[in-house]
Amino acid sequence: MKKTETKNIDLEKLVFSKTSPRTIIEKFNSADPDFIELCSSVKQHGVIQNILVRPAGKKFEIVDGERR
Repeated sequence: MKKTETKNIDLEKLVFSKTSPRTIIEKFNSADPDFIELCSSVKQHGVIQNILVRPAGKKFEIVDGERR
């Protein structure tokens, strides 16, 4: 079993998975008002529920929980 750890990651280092079953996520980009609102909420309240990410080069790909 792989070790699970929790850590803080800068929002700028997160990228959406191209294999996500949620096709609506494809519309998000750094200039999208919904994405900006989501980032603002995370900055203000923090992440209320953890998301699952995996390393993707110098960034982290969101595997699960992209709308948390």
